Amino acid sequence: MTAEQPITPEEFSAALAAAVSGTIGIAVSGTIGIAVSGTIGIAVSGGGDSMALALLLGDWIKSNGAKENGAALAAFTVDHKLRPEAADEARAVHEILTARGIAHEILVWEGEKPATGIQERAREARYDLLTAACRRRGIATLATAHNLEDRIETFWMRLAHGSGPDGLAGMAAAAEINGVARIRPLMGFSRARLRATCEKFGVAWFEDPSNRNEKYLRVKLRAFEETLASEGLTPQRLARTLRKLADAKDALQFYAARAFEDCVTEDGAAAALDLGKWKDYPADIQRRVLNMIFSTRAPQAYPAGFDATERLRLHLLDENFKGRTLAGCAVGRVKNGKVLIAREEISRAAR
Repeated sequence: MTAEQPITPEEFSAALAAAVSGTIGIAVSGTIGIAVSGTIGIAVSGGGDSMALALLLGDWIKSNGAKENGAALAAFTVDHKLRPEAADEARAVHEILTARGIAHEILVWEGEKPATGIQERAREARYDLLTAACRRRGIATLATAHNLEDRIETFWMRLAHGSGPDGLAGMAAAAEINGVARIRPLMGFSRARLRATCEKFGVAWFEDPSNRNEKYLRVKLRAFEETLASEGLTPQRLARTLRKLADAKDALQFYAARAFEDCVTEDGAAAALDLGKWKDYPADIQRRVLNMIFSTRAPQAYPAGFDATERLRLHLLDENFKGRTLAGCAVGRVKNGKVLIAREEISRAAR
């Protein structure tokens, strides 16, 4: 199969089943059978990737009888107000999708725009708008069109920032964001195949000029990836490495969960960490146990960074540890071989 061939219904059904397994509002039965009730949201920018996702999902619902079971799609396009032509593109997407029976809503990022870090801030605003729209309409699941090359670019960016195995394992196929289950069913497919899929359906797409602006790291990485691919390190080959990293991450987290059960007990509103048991585990498992404690006491969007967690780990190995704070939690002094860890405000109230 060449890279330019459109995605088949069977391929998409299998990819969708893999992505939605265990997420809110969707149940998987059998190998590729999916039972859907309610509405699936779709983030559609108008680019080739997201247009292909909308077309594939729309076709999947029609072909699998899901519509008769109450399944529906709701597409959302965010106009960031960063390009004058974006509003016209959003309206064109609205016409294309509604003509195909897919409900569509345009969301607008209002207010002043930042002078720096525009891509990061636009991404945050986009997900805030998308997830708020889903919650407003009672939609539990949002599908996004991240593809194979997106996974590879994320790997290189995280490698440049010194990420560990969890970060390098790449994007999760499913995760919760702002109370909505986000799924990424296209991560195994290349941009070329997604555009070939649009062509098969006879649907045009828009190209965002920022995707060619070399001041952005992702754009620079694409040229780098082309060089690597010419030497044999193709996205498909690198994706196999990412799969191995993901398997390693899952294995480490499995053993960290066992260590958590072994080392951590409840002590009122705090978690009691048995240092004697905890110290017997490898450093990576020690850090994971700490982050698991933090996530149960003071849940945050992202875990504490590696450097901060490693400093705390080293301090806890010091017999003169006097306590400190991290990730919204207060880590108390050592008493009877244990350390109490609680949300900061709870810890202050108990003093």
